[in-house]
Order: sequence, then structure tokens, then C-alpha cells
Amino acid sequence: MRRGQKYSSNSRSTDSSSLRLDNKNRKIAGVCAGLARYWGTQTVFVRLAAVIGLLLAPHAALIGYGLAYLILE
Repeated sequence: MRRGQKYSSNSRSTDSSSLRLDNKNRKIAGVCAGLARYWGTQTVFVRLAAVIGLLLAPHAALIGYGLAYLILE
């Protein structure tokens, strides 16, 4: 922490430089919201890509989502 900076429980959730689950804006597990925050894009675009992936290749999309959930903190 920087000198004079007070600890905030929200400091980790708003940090876009780290790849984390977003529990504040989550719908299921926070994977899409966390990826959107990390990439600096709107959450709706990442969720739309996830749904399209689920329709086109459901097994790969579910495995990818599950791995992302396990990898993200």
C-alpha cells in the first residue's frame, strides 16, 4: 500500500490490472464480468461471446468456463 492510503475492501475488485472473478457484477460465477473488467470492455460483449460459444461448441465452452473459474482468483 502507498503511504497515507487507507485499506479498502473494494480495492481489489476495482483493479483492472489483475485477472479476478467479479463478485459484484456476476450473474453466475463472475467469470465473464471479471474478464470484461480485465480487458476493459463491456460485460455484455463477453457474455454474448460466451453464449455464442455455448451454442456453437457447448463442450468446449463449458470446459473453458470451468477452467476460467478455477484459474481466476
